[in-house]
Amino acid sequence: MKIEMSLLKRLVRENFHEQRGNYIFAIICMIFVAAATAFSAYIMKEIVNQMMVSKNLERVYWTALIILLVFLVKGFATYFQTYFMSKAGNRIIADQQRKLYNHILAQDATFYQRFSSSDFLTRITYNAQSARVVIDTIVASFARDLLTLLGLIVVMVIQQPLLAIGSLCLGPL
Repeated sequence: MKIEMSLLKRLVRENFHEQRGNYIFAIICMIFVAAATAFSAYIMKEIVNQMMVSKNLERVYWTALIILLVFLVKGFATYFQTYFMSKAGNRIIADQQRKLYNHILAQDATFYQRFSSSDFLTRITYNAQSARVVIDTIVASFARDLLTLLGLIVVMVIQQPLLAIGSLCLGPL
């Protein structure tokens, strides 16, 4: 596990800072996705109340329009989040492949006798792809998923505080 953590730290240190602008824009988009998800959960109470309790058709239409706008925002934010994450990830892959290629070119003849060309190809493609996957997973997990979870917990507490506290206390057990 110690080797994996050191590798993870090195990957983040070498690659995240170079692509921080793309990741910052992706995280901003993730904030919008999380907020839209939480708001869509929050507005469900309004939908049920308007349709079943008050039967106010005009408010139902306005609520439907708000839901449409929320999902449009969420869709655009998801698109731009994917765009910026892909842009940063592709640059990480290209940088890693360039580093590996330069490293391989700097080796002596005995190095080339020990490894086959298919091994070189596998290392160049797999290692670079692994760096991207690790960083993308870290950014997505800590930004979008954590913010979505926090937003949904806030909605739970606002709408049903007693039930939320009970489920948050008993749920993990």
